[in-house]
Amino acid sequence: MNQNELASQVSGLSQAVVDDKRWTNETLDVAVLGMLLYGYALAVGRMVMMLDIEDIDAAVQRCFTDTVGAAGKWSEGLVAEASLSASDKAHHPGNHELIGVGHSYFGVKDRRLVVDNIFANMASVRSRAG
Repeated sequence: MNQNELASQVSGLSQAVVDDKRWTNETLDVAVLGMLLYGYALAVGRMVMMLDIEDIDAAVQRCFTDTVGAAGKWSEGLVAEASLSASDKAHHPGNHELIGVGHSYFGVKDRRLVVDNIFANMASVRSRAG
């Protein structure tokens, strides 16, 4: 298993979100999606593919530039922030929580349920942000 396979899986999920009529492509939604996808990629990349963190980070970054259309430097920063938040809850508790939610998507067979949950998390974060 390799980085390309992980990028393909993560991109498949992100493409389902981007193709959904609820997708707004606003910065906050993209950031929330990033944390959720990072958690999902971390679960698949570590538990199934036995990939190094660097490969997982690269796969998520590629997904964000290729599928979501985010800028390369912005995506690099998002992934760096996700990596820090995943390993240190105190760094950013909200991001850490979202990464945990994304981690829970591992093994869910019905992609529609995952996509609906992603949008529910975006709405929840948006409402808390005001």
